[in-house]
Amino acid sequence: MARDAGLKLALQVLITPGTVAHADTPSHLRFAHGYLLERETILWMFDNYIDEAQREDWRFAPLLAPEHEGLAPALVVLAECDPLVDEGLAYCDTLRAAGVPVSLELARGVTHDFIKLARLLPEGRAAQQAVADALKAAFET
Repeated sequence: MARDAGLKLALQVLITPGTVAHADTPSHLRFAHGYLLERETILWMFDNYIDEAQREDWRFAPLLAPEHEGLAPALVVLAECDPLVDEGLAYCDTLRAAGVPVSLELARGVTHDFIKLARLLPEGRAAQQAVADALKAAFET
């Protein structure tokens, strides 16, 4: 929407983003239980956020946008053991294919909310630092 309105965004920072219309990627099944963000919780959130008939709207599922060219550069932070990891990787691939510069930070061995646990997890501290560095670089130019 920002691109289409002519707004020049310096950067998009996406932390463990949801990008698909349905919780049906392989990682949604692989990490459905026992990895903090449970399948039932995701489905509950979908059901309470948007009607099933509207889930194909790209504003809910940005992976389904008709085009991705001209979007702001992206920093995408993902957790390896997260139901959302596959859709995050797919979004990175889609952005790259559209010529959008993408930086990917994939934290190994952690779950969805790892970035909130930076006081305890070195992966969380590293991800927060990557976000800070990317924002600093984006706004220095």
